[in-house]
Amino acid sequence: DLIRIGVTGSFGKTSVKRALAAMLSVRFNVLATPESYNTPMGIAKTVRELGAEHDVFIAEMGARRRGDISRLMRLVRPSHTILTGVNSQHLETFGTREAILREKLKVLDVSAEDGVAVVNDRLKDLPQIRERTAGNIMLAGGDARSRVHYSDVAVCEDGSAFTLWFYGTPVECVTRLLGEHNIEDITLAAAMAFRFGVSPEEIRDVIASLSPVPHRLQLIEGNGIRIIDDTFNSNPDGARRALETLGLFRGRR
Repeated sequence: DLIRIGVTGSFGKTSVKRALAAMLSVRFNVLATPESYNTPMGIAKTVRELGAEHDVFIAEMGARRRGDISRLMRLVRPSHTILTGVNSQHLETFGTREAILREKLKVLDVSAEDGVAVVNDRLKDLPQIRERTAGNIMLAGGDARSRVHYSDVAVCEDGSAFTLWFYGTPVECVTRLLGEHNIEDITLAAAMAFRFGVSPEEIRDVIASLSPVPHRLQLIEGNGIRIIDDTFNSNPDGARRALETLGLFRGRR
């Protein structure tokens, strides 16, 4: 009866996993893979800590080459999944963007009959997604047509304020996390948490308490200088987001 949730994508996996674990912890005893553990070995090491007291297991699932997601799906057998997005990360090992897409989309095949795959609505026009939105796929993100989406974003160098919509019901949220992309990650996590009965108000309170993931647009202050540590970043979308975030800051950059 363990709820097993797999999180994958070319970017945002760790951020979504951490946000989701915090939201679900309001109602469940949650074990999630730590840091960026997203390989068979990392997941196996985490599972050693799994006990009868746990209600939910969240596994971050990475892919560097063809077959990696298939292997992790067999290992974790997730009842629910989240797909954060797809870009050209690891193109050197996959060969083509189409190969990356095919591998990532394997997370749509969840193991439970009532299983849900929360998908970033940036991917809504993909035929593989569009054909299944009436089934077990739940779109979430910045599109106002998605069941769970965000709007009215105000970002600054101290964080962000935005409105999070749950099936037409708005909740005003604030976060210390930098950049609009973090709001996108939060929304994906919120969609899954809402699916498991966490209320919009409880989700709002968790969002306000979220701390930055180390080395992912983490703000460090000292000696009058503000340093944005984005040293984990390894893909074009992340680099673009880092520059957009830097643009929010005043003074010499």
